Amino acid sequence: MSTRMRNMNERRDRILDAARSIIAENGFDALTTRGLAQVAGVSAPTLYNLIGGKDDIIRALAKAGAEHVQQRLSLLEFDSCLEWIEAIADEAVDMVEGDETYHRALSFCQDRIAGGYGLRGDVGSHPALGEAAMTIALPACEAARAQGLLRGNVSTRDITEQMFYAYLGPTREWAFGTISLAMSRYRIKRGFILAFAADASDSFRKDLLDRLAALGRDAAERCAA
Repeated sequence: MSTRMRNMNERRDRILDAARSIIAENGFDALTTRGLAQVAGVSAPTLYNLIGGKDDIIRALAKAGAEHVQQRLSLLEFDSCLEWIEAIADEAVDMVEGDETYHRALSFCQDRIAGGYGLRGDVGSHPALGEAAMTIALPACEAARAQGLLRGNVSTRDITEQMFYAYLGPTREWAFGTISLAMSRYRIKRGFILAFAADASDSFRKDLLDRLAALGRDAAERCAA
């Protein structure tokens, strides 16, 4: 990497670190490009050139989280595709659990920007977070298909998109305080398993549904405790 590129990356990281601190402490409205540039020690034009405006900064923070999960998963080995599916959920929730204040604030920020969540219009154009999240799930889908665990009647694009929404819903419920993080973890895993079950071979579907039943029992026991 050239010195120029290294310096650009360092300044970009500094900007995102400063933005993270601002929204964790004071929320979306406290984040201004001028104030952020001052905290990060860069000029406003540099900030725009490296990342963009306020909405772009929030998208970059969300995408950085997805990339963190992807990096964590790359360090792991899986004995089965089912284990891989659950690991995606676990790594994502573990990341949130590591800094709940920030991730709750980031969730609220994404509600305030265009294309922060979900599909952008009816044409299937995903924002940065959606694309990054779907990329995380893609290798698990491809491995399952290569092993004959998926029939191929449902596209990997549709499966990974459904997994993204299976993550999104419970995470936002947690952010708004309607469910615990433990329940969010369970619902995300449930959604991931059901997304795979839609195209699973008979034997793999049985494994998926057996695991789903076990997760449900564990969740019920936690609620009863």
